[in-house]
Amino acid sequence: MPVEVEDFVHSGTMVAKVGWGDLPPVVVGEAIEGLSRARNLGDAALLAAVRSFEARGEHRGEGHSSVVGWLQHHCRMRKATARRIARLARFLPKLPCVEEALASGDIGFDHVEVLADAYKDKYAEAWTAVAPKLLTFALTARF
Repeated sequence: MPVEVEDFVHSGTMVAKVGWGDLPPVVVGEAIEGLSRARNLGDAALLAAVRSFEARGEHRGEGHSSVVGWLQHHCRMRKATARRIARLARFLPKLPCVEEALASGDIGFDHVEVLADAYKDKYAEAWTAVAPKLLTFALTARF
């Protein structure tokens, strides 16, 4: 496992030990925002790793016909969750600005999924033009 992932896991372990009831509400609120951003960063890393793993066919080494089955087995995920992750990992390269927004922690899986659901390859040029505007809106509006 890369040392960066080990550090990320260690940080998560440390955060899980925080005694939230001992902190002022404003600090807890700020922490929630920070944790949400960290979750988005972790999701971006997960999608990038899954995309790389799938592209190299690594899941086949253990007899899994798809990366979905590998995720279910190794990460103990529900099939629907594994499918979502695999689909979003494949989608992100189509709109690099969306991938960048996720990697910066500005948006999350839910935003990416809405865009992936609406995206059509035959309108790729239009999506490339409009996606930055949609992201700007997503950063300022409620979901």
